[in-house]
Amino acid sequence: SKRLNNREGIFMNEQLNQNWPEFIKHLFNEKVPFLKWMEIKVTHIREGYAQLEMTVDSKHGNTSNILHGGITATLMDTVIGASLRTLKYKMVTLELTTLYHKPVTLPNKLTATGEFVTGGKTILHGKAELKDQNGQLVASAKAIYYITGDDDGVYPINS
Repeated sequence: SKRLNNREGIFMNEQLNQNWPEFIKHLFNEKVPFLKWMEIKVTHIREGYAQLEMTVDSKHGNTSNILHGGITATLMDTVIGASLRTLKYKMVTLELTTLYHKPVTLPNKLTATGEFVTGGKTILHGKAELKDQNGQLVASAKAIYYITGDDDGVYPINS
Protein backbone atom coordinates (compact mmCIF):
# COMPACT_ATOMS: atom_id res chain seq x y z
CA SER A 1 0.00 0.00 0.00
CA LYS A 2 1.06 3.57 -0.60
CA ARG A 3 1.13 6.39 1.90
CA LEU A 4 1.84 10.07 1.69
CA ASN A 5 3.42 11.74 4.67
CA ASN A 6 2.82 15.46 4.10
CA ARG A 7 4.61 16.54 7.28
CA GLU A 8 7.90 15.08 6.11
CA GLY A 9 7.19 15.48 2.37
CA ILE A 10 8.01 11.86 1.58
CA PHE A 11 6.24 9.55 -0.88
CA MET A 12 6.62 5.89 -0.04
CA ASN A 13 5.46 2.59 -1.48
CA GLU A 14 5.67 -0.27 1.01
CA GLN A 15 5.44 -3.02 -1.63
CA LEU A 16 8.10 -1.76 -4.04
CA ASN A 17 9.70 -5.08 -4.84
CA GLN A 18 6.46 -6.63 -6.11
CA ASN A 19 6.51 -4.66 -9.38
CA TRP A 20 9.18 -1.97 -9.51
CA PRO A 21 8.61 -0.92 -13.15
CA GLU A 22 4.90 -0.29 -12.44
CA PHE A 23 5.88 1.73 -9.38
CA ILE A 24 8.17 3.88 -11.57
CA LYS A 25 5.34 4.30 -14.11
CA HIS A 26 3.01 5.49 -11.34
CA LEU A 27 5.71 7.78 -9.95
CA PHE A 28 6.34 9.43 -13.33
CA ASN A 29 2.63 9.70 -14.20
CA GLU A 30 1.27 10.86 -10.85
CA LYS A 31 4.01 12.33 -8.65
CA VAL A 32 6.43 14.31 -10.85
CA PRO A 33 5.04 17.87 -11.16
CA PHE A 34 7.00 18.74 -14.33
CA LEU A 35 5.77 15.65 -16.21
CA LYS A 36 2.18 16.28 -15.11
CA TRP A 37 2.48 19.91 -16.30
CA MET A 38 3.92 18.75 -19.65
CA GLU A 39 1.18 16.07 -19.90
CA ILE A 40 3.75 13.37 -20.59
CA LYS A 41 2.43 9.88 -19.82
CA VAL A 42 4.40 6.65 -19.43
CA THR A 43 2.28 4.08 -21.29
CA HIS A 44 4.42 0.91 -21.17
CA ILE A 45 7.29 -0.09 -18.93
CA ARG A 46 9.36 -3.12 -18.03
CA GLU A 47 12.88 -3.62 -16.73
CA GLY A 48 15.24 -1.61 -18.93
CA TYR A 49 12.49 -0.25 -21.23
CA ALA A 50 9.91 2.53 -21.20
CA GLN A 51 7.44 4.07 -23.64
CA LEU A 52 5.71 7.40 -23.22
CA GLU A 53 3.27 9.55 -25.15
CA MET A 54 2.63 13.25 -25.46
CA THR A 55 0.14 15.17 -27.55
CA VAL A 56 1.62 18.41 -28.87
CA ASP A 57 -0.03 21.43 -30.43
CA SER A 58 0.76 25.05 -31.31
CA LYS A 59 1.78 25.94 -27.73
CA HIS A 60 4.72 23.53 -28.15
CA GLY A 61 5.86 25.11 -31.42
CA ASN A 62 8.64 27.41 -32.47
CA THR A 63 8.46 30.39 -34.87
CA SER A 64 8.17 27.98 -37.83
CA ASN A 65 5.10 26.31 -36.24
CA ILE A 66 6.90 22.99 -35.84
CA LEU A 67 7.74 21.27 -32.57
CA HIS A 68 10.33 23.14 -30.49
CA GLY A 69 13.54 21.11 -30.18
CA GLY A 70 13.55 21.52 -26.41
CA ILE A 71 10.34 19.50 -26.19
CA THR A 72 11.98 16.73 -28.20
CA ALA A 73 15.04 16.75 -25.92
CA THR A 74 12.79 16.66 -22.84
CA LEU A 75 10.93 13.62 -24.18
CA MET A 76 14.20 11.83 -24.92
CA ASP A 77 15.70 12.51 -21.49
CA THR A 78 12.44 11.51 -19.78
CA VAL A 79 11.95 8.22 -21.62
CA ILE A 80 15.58 7.13 -21.23
CA GLY A 81 15.47 8.15 -17.58
CA ALA A 82 12.28 6.14 -17.01
CA SER A 83 13.78 3.06 -18.65
CA LEU A 84 16.90 3.28 -16.48
CA ARG A 85 14.97 3.98 -13.26
CA THR A 86 13.47 0.48 -13.63
CA LEU A 87 16.94 -0.81 -12.73
CA LYS A 88 16.46 0.57 -9.17
CA TYR A 89 19.03 3.38 -9.24
CA LYS A 90 18.67 7.08 -8.59
CA MET A 91 20.58 9.09 -11.19
CA VAL A 92 21.18 12.41 -12.89
CA THR A 93 21.76 13.15 -16.57
CA LEU A 94 25.38 13.79 -17.51
CA GLU A 95 24.97 14.02 -21.28
CA LEU A 96 22.12 13.92 -23.76
CA THR A 97 22.75 13.83 -27.51
CA THR A 98 19.63 14.30 -29.61
CA LEU A 99 19.49 13.86 -33.38
CA TYR A 100 16.60 15.58 -35.16
CA HIS A 101 15.64 13.55 -38.26
CA LYS A 102 12.44 15.30 -39.39
CA PRO A 103 10.43 18.34 -38.32
CA VAL A 104 7.33 17.51 -36.28
CA THR A 105 4.18 19.15 -37.62
CA LEU A 106 1.58 20.40 -35.16
CA PRO A 107 -0.71 19.13 -33.80
CA ASN A 108 0.69 15.62 -33.34
CA LYS A 109 0.71 12.65 -30.98
CA LEU A 110 4.24 11.55 -30.22
CA THR A 111 5.50 8.20 -28.94
CA ALA A 112 8.96 7.87 -27.39
CA THR A 113 10.70 4.61 -26.52
CA GLY A 114 13.79 4.35 -24.37
CA GLU A 115 16.00 1.53 -23.26
CA PHE A 116 19.03 0.58 -21.24
CA VAL A 117 22.15 -0.01 -23.36
CA THR A 118 25.00 -0.68 -20.91
CA GLY A 119 26.31 0.38 -17.55
CA GLY A 120 28.78 -0.05 -14.75
CA LYS A 121 29.05 0.88 -11.08
CA THR A 122 28.59 4.63 -11.56
CA ILE A 123 27.47 5.22 -15.17
CA LEU A 124 24.46 4.06 -17.21
CA HIS A 125 23.93 4.47 -20.97
CA GLY A 126 20.55 4.55 -22.68
CA LYS A 127 19.04 5.29 -26.07
CA ALA A 128 15.69 6.50 -27.39
CA GLU A 129 13.58 7.01 -30.48
CA LEU A 130 10.73 9.45 -31.04
CA LYS A 131 8.00 8.77 -33.61
CA ASP A 132 5.14 10.93 -34.80
CA GLN A 133 1.49 9.90 -35.09
CA ASN A 134 2.21 8.32 -38.50
CA GLY A 135 4.98 6.12 -37.07
CA GLN A 136 7.73 8.15 -38.73
CA LEU A 137 11.05 8.40 -36.87
CA VAL A 138 11.50 12.10 -36.08
CA ALA A 139 14.36 11.98 -33.56
CA SER A 140 16.76 9.65 -31.79
CA ALA A 141 19.00 10.12 -28.78
CA LYS A 142 21.62 8.59 -26.57
CA ALA A 143 22.34 9.60 -23.00
CA ILE A 144 24.74 9.00 -20.14
CA TYR A 145 23.57 9.09 -16.52
CA TYR A 146 25.51 9.20 -13.27
CA ILE A 147 24.23 6.84 -10.55
CA THR A 148 23.70 8.76 -7.30
CA GLY A 149 22.60 5.72 -5.28
CA ASP A 150 20.24 2.81 -5.00
CA ASP A 151 16.57 3.69 -5.47
CA ASP A 152 14.65 2.87 -2.30
CA GLY A 153 11.36 4.40 -3.44
CA VAL A 154 11.52 7.35 -1.05
CA TYR A 155 11.39 10.82 -2.67
CA PRO A 156 10.85 14.44 -1.64
CA ILE A 157 7.47 15.71 -2.83
CA ASN A 158 7.68 18.84 -4.96
CA SER A 159 3.98 19.49 -5.53
